[in-house]
Amino acid sequence: MVKSRSLLLALVGFFVLLGLRVFPVYLNHFKVLSHLKEITKTPEAHTLSKEEILATLEKRFAIDNVDYIDVKKDVEVKIDKKAKKVTIMVPYEVRVNFIENIYIVVDFAETQIEVAEK
Repeated sequence: MVKSRSLLLALVGFFVLLGLRVFPVYLNHFKVLSHLKEITKTPEAHTLSKEEILATLEKRFAIDNVDYIDVKKDVEVKIDKKAKKVTIMVPYEVRVNFIENIYIVVDFAETQIEVAEK
């Protein structure tokens, strides 16, 4: 009885610690997605230059305290003048220390959004 109780407590503790380490990473990712979606809602988004998009994202990320992303290094902007479409990609990876030398790696390689003329 005591052994099963201590095992249960250890498992609960393990998953609580896991949640405490991973939750901020996903909260941060939802902030990134939110800002990307907000850019698509602006009517002139497809006419912005690469520098303007990066500056806008950098300001938004700074205001909302987005971690793990360096806009100048991690954000890729592709502008297709013919299709009047802008693709913003934010592929990034987060490494969070779990216990001692054990890390949790979360890969957000598919983070992208397209902005087209409306």
